Amino acid sequence: MHPIINISISVLLAILGAFSSSHASLYPDKNGQFIERSAEGWHWYEPIPEEQEAEPEKPIEPETQPNEITLTLQQVEPTPAGPAPMTTAWFRENLPKYRDAAIDNPTRENVETYMYLQRAAMDKAQGFAEQFSRVSVGNPWLDEINRRSLATFGTQTQDRYAGEKRRELIKTLPEKTGIFYFFRADCVYCQKQAPILKTFADTNGFEVIAISLDGMPMPGKEFPNFKVDQGQARMLGVDTVPSIFLVDPKSNIVSPIGIGMMAYPELEERILIAAINENWISETEFLATRAVDNIDQNLSSEIESGELDELATSSGSESGFIEPSRLHKYLEKQIQGLN
Repeated sequence: MHPIINISISVLLAILGAFSSSHASLYPDKNGQFIERSAEGWHWYEPIPEEQEAEPEKPIEPETQPNEITLTLQQVEPTPAGPAPMTTAWFRENLPKYRDAAIDNPTRENVETYMYLQRAAMDKAQGFAEQFSRVSVGNPWLDEINRRSLATFGTQTQDRYAGEKRRELIKTLPEKTGIFYFFRADCVYCQKQAPILKTFADTNGFEVIAISLDGMPMPGKEFPNFKVDQGQARMLGVDTVPSIFLVDPKSNIVSPIGIGMMAYPELEERILIAAINENWISETEFLATRAVDNIDQNLSSEIESGELDELATSSGSESGFIEPSRLHKYLEKQIQGLN
């Protein structure tokens, strides 16, 4: 081959090598190896790819993840409303708080606020008291003087009448009962009780069996025919003197009257209570000895009925509170049936 041609070819090959190494990145699919791909021809026959504008990068959107947080909504219970202002319930709950505030910080404002509220509460109470008196007057079930007089001469009359009935009834008891009296000669309380008990027994006709726990007689000789304890005290649980019992010798029933010293009127009262407890007197006889009239009229037992239970059940209140107008209607109907 001609030397010039050889030199030209060599130069061209050198240039070609340099070009291919610097521009191989233009043909990434061919890996820049033009020499090895002779069938494709020289590189200047390859179309030069047009430079394309780079597409703007799209912002990477975060992957949407399912919301795994589950909100649990709890129903908030409404705060119960307190009692209405100036009602009795409101005063009962709040008046002590205003008082405490005034005591802890006695400014004019705090003290005056408490005094105003106290005055209002007293006025409400006064209004109730006035209406209470008006409602009770003339009502036989509500007027207290129907049972116990408020006048001095009235109470004295009732007391005198009740005393007469009490003494009359006590005088019927010696026919079926007697008295046990346990004592010790050295007991100063027994020495005080003995003359009172003897007077009571002599006045009402009771037989008294005096039983000495120490075997000695009373120093005042009130019960000279005393008995020495033979175990009676242990049987009746007597460990303190003086002790007095009401006894029915026919049925051997022994009813305690009292342990310790008792005055004359207290002896009367306690003997009647022991007698009613053992059914030695009737309920009517016993009530006649009380200084109260119409005590046998028991409103609480008279107004009870199944209808009242139904009203309480249907009220819807856990406490059984019945609306006042409904209860008043029921009570009036029951009381009218008693008059």
